[in-house]
Amino acid sequence: MIYTTNYNSRSMKEKMNAGNPIVGISRWPYRWNSQIKIYEKDLAPTERLLNDWRDLYEDPSDDMTWEQFCTRYLNTLQKHKVKVIKILKELDAKNSVLCCFEKDCTICHRSLIAKFIERNKLNIEIKEI
Repeated sequence: MIYTTNYNSRSMKEKMNAGNPIVGISRWPYRWNSQIKIYEKDLAPTERLLNDWRDLYEDPSDDMTWEQFCTRYLNTLQKHKVKVIKILKELDAKNSVLCCFEKDCTICHRSLIAKFIERNKLNIEIKEI
């Protein structure tokens, strides 16, 4: 089982206290919790993708849509499929909790990791907590 949540959630703290490995999947480390020691940058969006997405917030007239973000991110995962699947299977075996900054999982790459797992029929249960 893989769990997903954001860095500030109560459920992340509960899982950490229960001994589940907390794994950052953000491009940059979460500086406010030094207990998070593991980061899987291969599951994080690329810096260029994040910059393009951030530009949309600064200038809503930019052309990038959530659908385009999804396509680019999923294409990146697919491009590195063998490595990504290996990482996900290792995380699944440890009941890991994947964390990033975004509170709303519906507009976050956490939900796209779940989609990648489903599309590739990995037989890994993933749950947002």
